[in-house]
Amino acid sequence: MKKKTTAAILLATALMFALVGCGAASDESANETVEITTKESDKDTNAENETTDADTDADSKDTQESSDTPASVSDAEITYKGASYSPLEDLQTALDKINSVTKPDPDSPLEMDEKNCAYYYDSQKFCIFTFNYNDTETISTIYSEDPETKTSKGIGPGSSKDELIAAYGEPTKVIDDSYLYKFDGYYLNFMLEGDKIRGLSTNHAAFDTCELYE
Repeated sequence: MKKKTTAAILLATALMFALVGCGAASDESANETVEITTKESDKDTNAENETTDADTDADSKDTQESSDTPASVSDAEITYKGASYSPLEDLQTALDKINSVTKPDPDSPLEMDEKNCAYYYDSQKFCIFTFNYNDTETISTIYSEDPETKTSKGIGPGSSKDELIAAYGEPTKVIDDSYLYKFDGYYLNFMLEGDKIRGLSTNHAAFDTCELYE
């Protein structure tokens, strides 16, 4: 569109000088007009390039932020017997993983209500609790007391209170001996006994029984 506009301006200028009969002077003026128009065109082109670069930088930033989003999901995971478990994943996916490495306890699953169950493993050292969320049985809490269980920052049963604070900072809320940390879509709960972590859980944010968000 800018090239067509520039050509129209040049044509109009040439016709104007032809009508008034400016001779050699008109040729110089025409050259000046061409030079000015060319400079203006170059200025517009540079402005377009700057806008394009800015848009590219913005798109790159958006892409970077988008790629960083899954990190919070991985931070919701805890590892147990070589597999990772998250309250943000599908229930059946989690059950398939745990059933491949250990057998459920004899009283598992324990049905407490519709789509509200407890799945116990290894004498209740590892448990998956569910709740009815959007009419679907959804993981509410994954709990473990096994010292081999770790969060993405290497904290688990047996870790000290000082190690917990060093890894996660001060808790969002403390309820009795529980240190709770709020994140986007989930929260972590560390149950302390003295200065040591006795058990931990990773929890779906929609299942907030501890009034964490008040």
